[in-house]
Amino acid sequence: MYLQEKETLAEYAERMLKESQQVAISISYKRRFNPDVYVSDVVRLGYNAQKISGLYLVKSQGIDLGYNAKTSEEVIKVG
Repeated sequence: MYLQEKETLAEYAERMLKESQQVAISISYKRRFNPDVYVSDVVRLGYNAQKISGLYLVKSQGIDLGYNAKTSEEVIKVG
């Protein structure tokens, strides 16, 4: 983050404080196992009916190695 044109240091500090206080959106779900998705990866979700779309950071994963190998995942919105 940088100072915007004609922005004072105090205005910059206030803007950064507001941005850092925004509520994070966290979602948990289960999906089919994909060996290429890891914790700390950013994934794009697009479930318009559930109003879930955008970029999300994979926060945690759990893998059930039973039939069909389901992955439980928790993500937070980043974009």
